[in-house]
Amino acid sequence: MGDQAQVQREETTAGAATAQGSTGLADAGAHGASAMGQSSELASTRHYRVELKAWIPHREVIDPEEVIRVTNRAGELADNVVPAASFDYTSRYRGDNHADYGGGHRVLVVLEFDYDGTTISGIRQSGSYGTTHRDWHWELKLPVVGQVASDRGTEAKTATKAMSQAAAGRTFTLSMASSNPVVITMAPDIDSKLTGTFDASGALTLSYKTDLFPSHGIRVQCNGSDLISPAIVNDASGVDGLGVTAAAEIGARLSAQMNTGSITVPGAWAPGT
Repeated sequence: MGDQAQVQREETTAGAATAQGSTGLADAGAHGASAMGQSSELASTRHYRVELKAWIPHREVIDPEEVIRVTNRAGELADNVVPAASFDYTSRYRGDNHADYGGGHRVLVVLEFDYDGTTISGIRQSGSYGTTHRDWHWELKLPVVGQVASDRGTEAKTATKAMSQAAAGRTFTLSMASSNPVVITMAPDIDSKLTGTFDASGALTLSYKTDLFPSHGIRVQCNGSDLISPAIVNDASGVDGLGVTAAAEIGARLSAQMNTGSITVPGAWAPGT
C-alpha cells in the first residue's frame, strides 16, 4: 500500500503542474505506470530458503572398524605374548546428540532463491559438513598388578563432499552423498534428495528420499518465516547405536535409501498486493 500511495501522490502532484502544458501530464502518466509495474513485480516476488539436513541423534555410536584398528591388533598380540594379560580397546564415533531438528549436523545443504509465481531466479547455494570425531581408548592390565598402561585420543576430520543444489523454472533440487572421512576401509555414504515444485496455483510439493540412518530433516522459509517448520522425515533416534548388532544395523540402514514421502503446502506462493 505504501508504494501505491507514493505513486498516487506523485501522479497528483504532476497533474497539478500540467496546468501549464500537456507535456508534463504525459511524462507523469508514464512515470506512474512504470512505478506501479515495478511495485507489483516486487510485491509478487518471494524469497525462499530450503534446508536439507542429516544428523546422528545419538551421543555416540559404535565404530564398525574397531576390531581392525592397528592399536587393537597390537593389543591382541600383547594378550598372546604376556600370559593372563588383559588388553581392552574401544573406538566410538561422536553423534550430534539431539533428536529434534535443531543442533549440529553431519551434512547441511542450503538453497536460497526468489520466485515470482512463474520462474525461480537469484539462486544462492551454501552448506556445510560437521566434523567427524572418533574417540578411542585402550588399557593394558596384568594379574595382581592391575592396569599398567593406558592411552586415549581423538581422530577428527571433516568431509569435503558431496552436496548439490539446482533450480530451473518452477522446480528445485537438493541432494547429499557424504562419506565418512576417517574410515580405513569403506563405509556407505549418507544419502538423501529433496525435490520441490511449485504448481500454477502457488502450491509447493516437496518429495524426498533418504537413507534409513541417520536422521534426516527439511525446513522451508519464505521471506524469513517458516513455511514448513523443521520436519524430521526420517527419525533414527530409536536405532541401537552401541549394541552387539549395532554395526551391522547401522551399515544396513546407511545402504538403504528407502525412506520416501512428500509434503504439499497450498499457497506457498501468492501474488502480493
